[in-house]
Amino acid sequence: IDITAWMEDFLQALNETFANRVWFVGLQGSYGRGEAGKPVGIMSIPTLVVIENGKIVNQTMGAKPKDEILAML
Repeated sequence: IDITAWMEDFLQALNETFANRVWFVGLQGSYGRGEAGKPVGIMSIPTLVVIENGKIVNQTMGAKPKDEILAML
């Protein structure tokens, strides 16, 4: 499976579902450069962080089914 293509399709489907109510952002980080790991709270890829009004309201790590992701929103 081409994970990049899968993520692009998945994010497009979420964007179509939520339109302007939710923003979906993908970030590329490196453990070697210190952009992922304990200091920033990213211990597994993928990591999903739900932020509302500037505060983290939900967070999960690892692959999740679509229904679990939608329930977090």
